[in-house]
Amino acid sequence: MSKVWIIVFLVLVIAGIVGYYFLSLKPVPREETPVTSEERRPEKVGIEKGDWVKYSFIEMVIPGETRLADWIKVEITMVDGNKVTEFITTHYQDGSTENETRTIDISKDADYVTSPNLNVWDSRSIAPPGGTITVSNVLTKNYNGANREVAYAEQTGEDRSFQSWYDRKTGFLLELKYELLTFGVKAHFILESTNLW
Repeated sequence: MSKVWIIVFLVLVIAGIVGYYFLSLKPVPREETPVTSEERRPEKVGIEKGDWVKYSFIEMVIPGETRLADWIKVEITMVDGNKVTEFITTHYQDGSTENETRTIDISKDADYVTSPNLNVWDSRSIAPPGGTITVSNVLTKNYNGANREVAYAEQTGEDRSFQSWYDRKTGFLLELKYELLTFGVKAHFILESTNLW
């Protein structure tokens, strides 16, 4: 046998012994901290059918209008990918109510709900008064007794001021303040209750 074959043979034998050794090792058990069922539950991100939010008006001014809203409730009735259907109930100070259904694409639109996890510079098209809002800040605010991470979005122009605060985790609108200067219209409403937290 030549020296080369002897060296190749010895290398293969040594590799086999080393491989067998590593394959026969058993993992050392780690001490694990028990996890409670509360800790295992993933935090909900986004929305699903049946989620709802109710808003109370802090201010509502429409010159010449006597029928003013005092609260709005929005319930999600369908979620299909980015398509979301909102069932909106508006209750007026005279005791009457109106219902409306809207379907939006939360990947590009913002109404009472938009996509979760909005960040600074994210933009969305908005329902009336129309146009686009852009997130300019992410902050923490307390709504309905819970500190929430919030995306603050705004739109300003010579005839309007539009400010909105969206919950980053769910995408639900938490607060809205707008003013249409040309018409003297002002509104400010805020989340009063929800089934989300």
